[in-house]
Amino acid sequence: MTTDAGSFDANTLVDAVRVVDSVLSSPGAWCNLEFEPIEDDDAMPDSALFGFLAARGPANPLATIMARTEGKRARPAELGIQHQAGTKAAAQLREADLLLPEGAKVVQDHPRRGLVVQWPDATETATLISWLFPAMRVLSRHRATNTMLYTITAPDSDR
Repeated sequence: MTTDAGSFDANTLVDAVRVVDSVLSSPGAWCNLEFEPIEDDDAMPDSALFGFLAARGPANPLATIMARTEGKRARPAELGIQHQAGTKAAAQLREADLLLPEGAKVVQDHPRRGLVVQWPDATETATLISWLFPAMRVLSRHRATNTMLYTITAPDSDR
């Protein structure tokens, strides 16, 4: 497995498409994305005990994009968002007029494990990003910059 990490301006679509395309074009690869948080001295830290007992994800949403896999365990591309927005994240996004692109479907909406959406292969990467970044903002409980941090993990190509 190889790993790459970096950041880009979330307002620059071409950089976002480059990063996400590199994942989607490599079967079995995945990428974690999160907005760089704004350190807020006045913010109350989450209680470790309460966080463990509560069915909640991170205050700053963490998105994971997984490329399709091939072979015996073939599955389509998926996008997951761990968040702290509570139950019915998909409904919250619909209320914010963030409708899934045609052919995409919610396969999980759980407060601790997050929201998981399957994406058809034909979906343009720009369409995925145009839905994902605003969705992360809607589900966020933390102030963040426009800098997107990413980590890509991909299978070694020589296997």
